[in-house]
Amino acid sequence: MEQVLKLNNFLAENKETLLNRWFHLVLEAYPTESAKHFGNLKSQFGNPVGFNIYEGLGLIYDELLQSKVNEENMFKALDKILRIMAVQNVPPSQAVRFMFKLKNIVREAVKKELAAGKLVEDLLIFEDKIDQTVLLGFNIYLNCRETIYKIRLHEVKTRCDMLERINQYNN
Repeated sequence: MEQVLKLNNFLAENKETLLNRWFHLVLEAYPTESAKHFGNLKSQFGNPVGFNIYEGLGLIYDELLQSKVNEENMFKALDKILRIMAVQNVPPSQAVRFMFKLKNIVREAVKKELAAGKLVEDLLIFEDKIDQTVLLGFNIYLNCRETIYKIRLHEVKTRCDMLERINQYNN
């Protein structure tokens, strides 16, 4: 159990660096101009997409450092990011891919310790939390897409009803 604390301490002490690295890797999925705009975090209102992605990543990061992940807190954090991706019509596999990027960032950050046989168990525990988070994220994303499709279907039905009324009025 002592090693888990060491990894969590390392991750907590290096949060800003690792979180910024993660954020910029997430932005690489966007076109260059969009990524540049989303990366500017000066204003929540001038850049709501970038702000919400960064804030969501921070909340996810903090939750993963807990000894037991609170599913409700994780849901809220993932929802901030995955709603954006659902509206942008990002494919499901791409929408949850950002979580796997954190695994690579953490592995790279503790590469020396892993080579020395240290923190391996801690890393496996941390990565298992990430895997569980991906599964939750996939469900959230699909629920968001389902909601979008229901809204679109309702709009189509409303338009059809309106066209039928117009046709009845004209006949």
